[in-house]
Amino acid sequence: GGGGGGGDNRDGFYLKKIFSGKASPAREGDALSMTKFEEHVVICRPVDKVFAYVADLKNSHKWQTSLESLNITSEKQTGAGATYHIVNRIMGYRIEANGIVSEYEADRCCIYKVVSGLIMGQSRMSVEPFGEGTKLTIEAEADLNTFRLMKSLIASKARKQLSMDLKTLKKVLENES
Repeated sequence: GGGGGGGDNRDGFYLKKIFSGKASPAREGDALSMTKFEEHVVICRPVDKVFAYVADLKNSHKWQTSLESLNITSEKQTGAGATYHIVNRIMGYRIEANGIVSEYEADRCCIYKVVSGLIMGQSRMSVEPFGEGTKLTIEAEADLNTFRLMKSLIASKARKQLSMDLKTLKKVLENES
């Protein structure tokens, strides 16, 4: 019994060293290696309508063309704390992930964070009044280092895909009655 406790203490000590302040530069370095991009679109619909549509995960398949499936895994359907399992197809790769809505401010912004999967990252969707319509901005960051040599190509394809998806979203929302 006592020997096991000693091992636990050493493991605890080791974990304290890993998560001490000395580990911070590595985490900052990881953040610097994230691939970041931003796209926006102006939609001729009121802010509350645009936000309600994009914040509802059940609408994602209607405008995100790389989306193979999205299942809400929590009782909560929308808002902070809602969780989901998502499958995307990117350049032939089937990418699965589990995510959470980490922040949600109605008619302003929401942040979707990947908590497990091949590509870690997050995306922030925000809306603001713009003339008679709404400006929707999506800022995304993803760790594409798993793909090494194809990282730039995948990032480029993802940017183009996001731009096309926003054009699709604009058409869908502006054609609603």
